[in-house]
Amino acid sequence: MSAPSTPSLPAASAPGRTLAAWWQALPLTTVFVLFFLIPLALVLMVSFWDYNQYEMLPGFTFKNYVAIFDGCLSRNEAGDLCVTVKTYLSTFKFSVLVWLLTLVIGFTVSYFLAFHVKSSGVQVVLFVLCTIPFWTSNVIRMIAWVPLLGRNGLVNQTLMGMGTIEAPIEWLLFSDFSVVLAFVHLYTMFMIVPIFNSMMRIDRSLLEAARDAGASRFCMGAAWRGPKDKDLDKVVDMVQEVKALGLETCVTLGMLKPGQAEKLATAGLDYYNHNLDTDAEFYSEVISTHTHEDRLDTLDQVRQAGIHVCSGGIVGMGENRKNRAALIAQLANLDPVPDSVPINNLVPIPGTPMAGVDPVDGIEFVRMIAAARITMPTSWVRLSAGRQEMSDELQALCFFAGANSIFYGEQLLTTGNPDTSRDQKLFATLGLKGV
Repeated sequence: MSAPSTPSLPAASAPGRTLAAWWQALPLTTVFVLFFLIPLALVLMVSFWDYNQYEMLPGFTFKNYVAIFDGCLSRNEAGDLCVTVKTYLSTFKFSVLVWLLTLVIGFTVSYFLAFHVKSSGVQVVLFVLCTIPFWTSNVIRMIAWVPLLGRNGLVNQTLMGMGTIEAPIEWLLFSDFSVVLAFVHLYTMFMIVPIFNSMMRIDRSLLEAARDAGASRFCMGAAWRGPKDKDLDKVVDMVQEVKALGLETCVTLGMLKPGQAEKLATAGLDYYNHNLDTDAEFYSEVISTHTHEDRLDTLDQVRQAGIHVCSGGIVGMGENRKNRAALIAQLANLDPVPDSVPINNLVPIPGTPMAGVDPVDGIEFVRMIAAARITMPTSWVRLSAGRQEMSDELQALCFFAGANSIFYGEQLLTTGNPDTSRDQKLFATLGLKGV
């Protein structure tokens, strides 16, 4: 293990680095101002000037805007809107459609390039291929669709050859469809570039660093009542990425709907964390988003899917010793018992209903750890949230009482956690080693 280095001056505080950053941004900023902001401001200003047959007259008037919408307050004899309104509505329709399609396509392509293509060289090649539409003029790009979508194009010929249609489909090239297609073809790259660049900033080395520092399981949490199916798809991708690094995976996502546990199991999820928090009697006093039975039902779904269960509770929410004992008894009577039992020490957060709750005595917390170890001898008893507020001496008592697992890392879902250097120092002092 290398010796800790002396903290360096943050980049934001270093005058030389700050000046260099401004110089780097200056060329693009200048182009943006000269060719976008200034022309836009001039157009806006001139739009309020008056004019005659010979010249524009500097001043301020709404005449130009009134003239544009002249006669648009009612429909014409044919029942149609005026050309101006129809144009605006059509533009808005195409803008929304093109934005939605380019966003979906851009995100999909960017995600594939960033997370499924491992070689940076291949990423560059595929990214360059995405720029092909910009190598030619707009006219050539539009003409290029004729051999594919025209009356005698490949699509129509194929469909007629299969007997699907009897006559060529005209709207493929002469309709709103072709307009949207043309714009999507043109602007999708503008979506791919920023999304891809954002995704490439996600540093996989963070996961690798956790593994190298001694972590054996990577836990991912979301403060949801329960995941939506679209959210679960993203979690599945994360699980697969973490598994590929050789780490066990654990998620806490709230209540699960039928079929979701099976989907997580198929992705390779090892553990699902869903705490009972407290016993059935005290539960309704502190929690309203889930019922106690809801939590038990989710745990049952997880077990049925073949995923290991991680379930424990929180100490210090105003419960008494009887409530804590009942929680341990319920966990110990689950069939099978949880593979991992996290015992959390409540961290009061300002502005929450429990901000003023008195902390539980340290020895009482140690008793909770000991009771979990005695009643669930085969489970991992995890010293979880609240360690940052504990002294090293109190943590040592917890380890000697039976805790044999911790959350490792500087940040949990809603609270802080001791930094890794403090944990490593404590383990060295106590003679504890990871397994």
